[in-house]
Amino acid sequence: RAAYARALRRLCDWCEARGLALVDVEPIAAAAYIEDAKIDLSLPTLKQHLSALRRLFDWWVAGGVLPFNPFAAIRLPRYSQRSGKTPVMFEDEARALFAAIPTDTILGLRDRALIGCMTYAFLRVTAAINLRIKDYAPEARNPRLSVIEKGGKWQRIPCHHQLARDLDMYIEAAGLRESG
Repeated sequence: RAAYARALRRLCDWCEARGLALVDVEPIAAAAYIEDAKIDLSLPTLKQHLSALRRLFDWWVAGGVLPFNPFAAIRLPRYSQRSGKTPVMFEDEARALFAAIPTDTILGLRDRALIGCMTYAFLRVTAAINLRIKDYAPEARNPRLSVIEKGGKWQRIPCHHQLARDLDMYIEAAGLRESG
């Protein structure tokens, strides 16, 4: 929401500098705004701004405020990132992180299990926090997690032995085993 608000604020400032009301923005003005924004914004940010403005103007069209969306026809080049920006955590750093988490409290055990899901199973934060007890199958030889990843993709993934140990310790200490 904050990014969409920044996009709208930027458009409002641009329109004000040109003496335009938002409802008077025509496709040619929309295209000029995008061209001006290209100077200051990276392509991913510009695409996000364009998305915000399309949605806003679509909402106004649906509400009968405007007859058409001036941003609807604007297309930007595709943006594809080949490598992630997430820094790698090395083994010694991971060991230090886990060693710093207390295991004498339920919260510490929970944090250890949650961070373990992200570290050992490479889950995104959203996938990790959405896990439920029923998503963990602690079979003796092949413990597994059932997760819903980005885009709603469901997967059953094997648990690292340390992750399984951390999950078992948390579930047992919190008394969650019987709740399923």
